[in-house]
Amino acid sequence: MKRDARDAAFSLMIRERDRFTCQRCGAVHARNSRGMHSAHCFGRGKLATRFEPDNAVALCYGCHSYLDQHPGEKHEFVRARLGDERYAALQLRSNNVRRIA
Repeated sequence: MKRDARDAAFSLMIRERDRFTCQRCGAVHARNSRGMHSAHCFGRGKLATRFEPDNAVALCYGCHSYLDQHPGEKHEFVRARLGDERYAALQLRSNNVRRIA
């Protein structure tokens, strides 16, 4: 899925919220570093949660790659961050066909 200006702005917002610090391993990156990503729990293709802050977290390249290759661990990581109730609500929203305003 192609990134657009909204994706770039959302990514920056998430990385700023998390202070350019990987929320998994604690690595800190400079603002202009390409090593810090905004990672989605439920992919950007899920339009209802594409720009949902609870659905994204700052991760370094290594942690992002690892969690993308281990989706069960990724979802448990996000569940631990959000708590069961917020995670369940996010999961429910992600299954909506349309973006919720």
